[in-house]
Amino acid sequence: MILHTLVFSFGDRRTPEERDEFLAQIKEICLGSGLTQHVATGVHKPATEDQYAPVFVSSAIAQLLCENMETLGQLSAYEPLVTFEQEQQKLKPYGVVWVNSDPLDLSGS
Repeated sequence: MILHTLVFSFGDRRTPEERDEFLAQIKEICLGSGLTQHVATGVHKPATEDQYAPVFVSSAIAQLLCENMETLGQLSAYEPLVTFEQEQQKLKPYGVVWVNSDPLDLSGS
């Protein structure tokens, strides 16, 4: 399994409602593709250290589990997702970075 983690930065260009709708649409599109069975989204919790972030300050996160890198590639090229991303960038540009990794074990063992 591949854990695909996306970190979005909207700055002040989106309201909380717009952010939440963006995340809901990402989740719906990805699950609807049949290429991932698990999508989780969340909102950044601001910290005083955010002002020192060298890249950008996060607004939200999405994590998807894909079977393998080939499946992730298919999802990344999935036309409804590509169209959504392009429309959203034109509407209100945002920054995004991502990490692909094995699923993380947070159990502490």
